[in-house]
Amino acid sequence: MKKLVLILGLLLVLNLQTKLAKGNNQINYDHSTDNKNIINIVEKFKTLIATNNPHIISKYVKYPFNIGDNCPDIQNKEEFVQNFDIIFDSLLTTQIMASDINLWNFNEKQNVIFYDSPYVQLSTDGYLMDIEYTAKRTQNNKKCVLEEKSKIYPSLKKYQKNLYTLKTYDHIYRIDLTNKGLSATTYRLAIWKKEQKMSEKPLIIINNGKLKLYGSANNEKYIFKDKEISYIVEINTARALETIPIEITVINNFSAKKYPAVNITNSPNLY
Repeated sequence: MKKLVLILGLLLVLNLQTKLAKGNNQINYDHSTDNKNIINIVEKFKTLIATNNPHIISKYVKYPFNIGDNCPDIQNKEEFVQNFDIIFDSLLTTQIMASDINLWNFNEKQNVIFYDSPYVQLSTDGYLMDIEYTAKRTQNNKKCVLEEKSKIYPSLKKYQKNLYTLKTYDHIYRIDLTNKGLSATTYRLAIWKKEQKMSEKPLIIINNGKLKLYGSANNEKYIFKDKEISYIVEINTARALETIPIEITVINNFSAKKYPAVNITNSPNLY
């Protein structure tokens, strides 16, 4: 099987190189969403992957491109080339090349999907949108968490996962999952002024936060209490268009103030 995949890959590479030699340095994709074009889209994608050339492949990626839940998104071609070795490896390439064309389908958004392992999503113009490759994502996540923990303020290094980093007009709020177990799952909130870095000492650190889910879409409400002050962070995962997607409520002495927030999780400029 490996020999067959290798031969197929070499033939595809030669085909692509022939096109490039003739001056055709772009791969032209059919924009139609008719099912018969799946074969055309996938075969051209396999031709692209077979080059193993990050500079060529980077031209056919939708940015930002996610490489792991705890990692900053790849924002452009240059970052893709720099991180190519942590996105692709020989096993992933082999699995894509050997994938059965009959297992590729259109999803409800008319993107081309391969549901087996690895999960791959392509746009109808042949651009790579997503890869869910468990082994690689796990490796990437561990690497990114270790890198993040080397930068963050020392007393915040112990956590299992950073869930959200949120920004209001004057503060930065970071919510970490600190413990996950049968008896208790707890969360930690750290707050900085907006001009601070997360490598600096936070204004406030609150441990033992709780999560409550509400609504049919399991919207998230994180609750933190520090003496006379409570912080409630609501993540509206299935909001109506007119509602604020993220809202932070600060309750103090029976008064409450609400602040809209934006998610800046994994921003490389936070440290």
